Amino acid sequence: MGAKRADVVQGGLALADAVEELDQRRQSTTRGHGEICRIYASGTSGVDELAISWHLTDKVRTPAPDFIKLPMGEQAGAAWDTGYVIFACADDTGAPGASPDHVGVFVESNTPVPEPLGEAKALRNAYATMAHSFALSMAKGLGCADSAGLPAKPVLIP
Repeated sequence: MGAKRADVVQGGLALADAVEELDQRRQSTTRGHGEICRIYASGTSGVDELAISWHLTDKVRTPAPDFIKLPMGEQAGAAWDTGYVIFACADDTGAPGASPDHVGVFVESNTPVPEPLGEAKALRNAYATMAHSFALSMAKGLGCADSAGLPAKPVLIP
């Protein structure tokens, strides 16, 4: 995949490791999930930690009502404290009748804080951008056809 080992985060997997683990799970009927990394805040942002994870599932999810749906991948959404992108990656074996796996990438705050006044849209866009970036990297790393149809840049307008 060509990833540099400098992307290893203490307590989490490098994105290259997550792609490798996900690709191994795709070879069987196992459905799984895993952590990509954690991002720790410096200063006084109010959020101590962000968790970035992936989930391999056989369906898309029903978003919570406070999520703004975004036109990326099979399904995408964001709120002021969470963002996700689900994409379909075709089975690379070429087996007849094989259906694509749905891979979800989630960026979530692990710090319970109230919705910040006047900053919800900027935060929603930031979470959606991060989820898109990790999803696009995973789709490319997995060798999904046409990068699983994900756009080169995040689409932040519902």
